[in-house]
Amino acid sequence: MPFLVSGTVDALGAGVDDVAVGDRVVGFLPMTGTGAAAEYVIASAEILTGAPGNIPLADSAAFPLVALTAWQALFDHGKLTAGQRVLINGAGGAVG
Repeated sequence: MPFLVSGTVDALGAGVDDVAVGDRVVGFLPMTGTGAAAEYVIASAEILTGAPGNIPLADSAAFPLVALTAWQALFDHGKLTAGQRVLINGAGGAVG
């Protein structure tokens, strides 16, 4: 099961400048650790990104999974590179 998280940054470790206390974020925790069913989670700043402001945090937690699936399809499996174009036909699902 993926460890998807969403929430508001409560505190920062030393040297973190990509996010700030109070930022709304989503992330996909490494699947080698423990789960994310907790009130607080310690996460590396590199795995977090800003959460959409117009969607409740609980709902936006699913974004990292579909975004990573699309990224892997285009770049890892499709070998898409800078400057190339791609037509995504029938992009009505969550990943599309």
